Amino acid sequence: MRTESFCIVVIGLALLYTSVSAQENKSANPIAGVTAKTSPPFLDVTYIGNAGFMIQADGKKVLVDALFEGAADDLGPSPELLSQMMSDKGTFAEVDLLLVTHPHGDHFNPKLTIEFLRHHTHCRLVAHTQVVDLLRKEEGFAQIELQIHEVKLDPGTYEKIILNGIHVDVLCLNHMSADSSMKNLAFIVELGGARFLHLGDSSIDQSEAHLNNYPFERSRVDILFLNRVDRSEMTRKFIAEKIKPSQIVAMHILPSELEEVSKNFRAVYPHAIIFKQSMERRSIPIEVDFHDPKNCDSLHASNVRSSYLEERACFHTKLIRRGPAPGSQNLPTPPAGIETVTYASGDLKLRAWLSVPDAARLRPAPALVFFHGGSEQNAFFVEQAKAFRDAGFVVLFPMLRGENGNPGEWESLLGEIDDAAAAVRWIAAQPFVDPTRIYTYGHSTGAAVSLLLSMRNDAPVRQGGSSAGLFTEDSLKGWPDAPFDVNDQRERRMRTAINFIQTMSHRHVAYIGRDEYSVERVAEFRRLAAGSQLEIREVDGDHMGSLQPALTRFFEIVKSDAAMNQTGASRVGAVPVASPDARRAESEQYH
Repeated sequence: MRTESFCIVVIGLALLYTSVSAQENKSANPIAGVTAKTSPPFLDVTYIGNAGFMIQADGKKVLVDALFEGAADDLGPSPELLSQMMSDKGTFAEVDLLLVTHPHGDHFNPKLTIEFLRHHTHCRLVAHTQVVDLLRKEEGFAQIELQIHEVKLDPGTYEKIILNGIHVDVLCLNHMSADSSMKNLAFIVELGGARFLHLGDSSIDQSEAHLNNYPFERSRVDILFLNRVDRSEMTRKFIAEKIKPSQIVAMHILPSELEEVSKNFRAVYPHAIIFKQSMERRSIPIEVDFHDPKNCDSLHASNVRSSYLEERACFHTKLIRRGPAPGSQNLPTPPAGIETVTYASGDLKLRAWLSVPDAARLRPAPALVFFHGGSEQNAFFVEQAKAFRDAGFVVLFPMLRGENGNPGEWESLLGEIDDAAAAVRWIAAQPFVDPTRIYTYGHSTGAAVSLLLSMRNDAPVRQGGSSAGLFTEDSLKGWPDAPFDVNDQRERRMRTAINFIQTMSHRHVAYIGRDEYSVERVAEFRRLAAGSQLEIREVDGDHMGSLQPALTRFFEIVKSDAAMNQTGASRVGAVPVASPDARRAESEQYH
C-alpha cells in the first residue's frame, strides 16, 4: 500500500433533405444501417437516502453512506428497507464493500453497521479511525473487526487499496462544516471498468488544495456524486478542468427542498441526475475515451451498442469536396429586432442571429435554438419562429461552418453538429437565458442537425424538435453534391441519426408530413424508435408544407414545459442585461 499526499478513496470500479427524392421517401424498403447491439457501459445506481447509494456493475456491489436512521426531515431508509438491507438476500445480497465517509448520523449508524456486517460476512468495511472508534464501543465489534479496513489518513493524503477484487482510492478531506477536526473520506471506486467519485460531506471549493494532491489526470472519473450546495464558480472550474466526469449525481437533498434544489443545481449542472425517492434505481451510461485506439477497435464489436459521441470520437471524415457550403456566402442584413453575434466552435468563430425579448433583461428566459433548412440563413426562418419570440423566448439562429461567409469547410452533418452543440452552450452561458430551459428545432437539413444533437450529452438541451428531417443511410446515396464519398457506409452512418436513437440524451419530437412519407416508412421509423426518447408524430403537408403545422404543435409542447419548469430565480438578480451593442462588444472581446 502506498500513502501519498491526499485523503480521498478511489475504488477500482440543406440541401441534404431536399435533395432526397420524394420517391425514396415513399419507399417502403427497410431502414438501412441499423444493427442490433447491446447496451453501452453503465453503472447501476440505487438511491438509499441522503448521500446513501448502492452502486453495482459486473456482479460487484458497493454501498456508500447507506446505513443510518432517517430523521423526520431526511429522506433516509425506512425501517422496512433497513430490515431488508440487513438480510443477505435479494437486492442487497452479496454486497462486497461498505464505505463510510464520516461519522455523522445522517451517513452512519454504528449499531446498524455492526448488524449489517454480522449478516454480510463477505462484505468489507472501509472507514476512518473516527468511525471505527465509535464501532469499538458497540457490543459485537469483536465479531466484525476482521472485516474492517481502518483508514488512518490525515487531510490531503490518499491511499490505494484492493478489497474483494475492487480497486479503491481513498482520499482524506476536511468536512465542509466548521469542525476542522472532522475527517471526511472521499472514495474513487472502479467497477466494471467505470469509476465513480463519492465526496461525502466535503465540498470541492473548501478542499481544492487537498484535491490537487490527487492525480486526476491519470485517474478517469465517470460519475461524480456531489453535494447539492457545491455550486461555486471555483467548484465548477475544478470539475471541468480536473475531474471531468461524464455524469454528475446530486446528493444530500431533503424532501422538503427537492424542487427548489433541483432547479438551482441544474442551473449550474444542467444534465445532473437527481433522485427523488428512496430505492429509485437508474442505469447510468458511461462515456469511454474512444480516442484510445484500443477502445476504438472494441467499439465495433458485435456485442456493444455504441453511442453517437463514442463513434464520432473514432471517426475522421474524408472530404472529396472541400470549401464552403453551397448557397450564398453573403450574410443578409438581420430582420428588425435581430442582432448578429459570434460564438466559438473549437477554433472557428461563427456568426448567429439573436433575438432577446425585453423581459429577459430582468429575468432569464427560456431559449430556442432554431436550425435553418438548406445551407444558408435567411429571414424566412426568423419569421417561422415568430410564435416563440412573441411568447418571450430568446431565440438563436446559428449559422454553421462554411455558411453565409462563416469560416470552416462544409462537412454536411458532421462538424456542423459540433457547431450546433457549441451554439447551445453559448446561449446557455448568457445571463438573459435560463440554462435549464433550452430547446432546439430544425427543418429539413436543420431537422437533421437538431435530431443529431439529441444524440449528444455535451450541450444542455431540455428537448428537441424537428420537421421533414428523418432519413436513412440510403437517402444519402443519391446526393450528388455531397462533400464526402456517398458510397462509404461509415460516412453515411455518422450523418444518420436513426442509427443512434437508442442512446439519445434527451427527448426529441420528430414531425413528418403525411404527403412526404409512406405509411410503411412511418411504421418502420416508429418500430426503430420504440423504447427510445424519439417520438414520431404525423402532420399534414409535404416537405415544406409540414413546417408550420409541426412548429405550431412543437410550440405548444415547449410553451407548456417552459412554464412548468421555470427556475423563478435570476442569475443576474435585478440588474438589467446589457444592451445589444454592449452584448455584441462583450461577445467579440470574449472570442
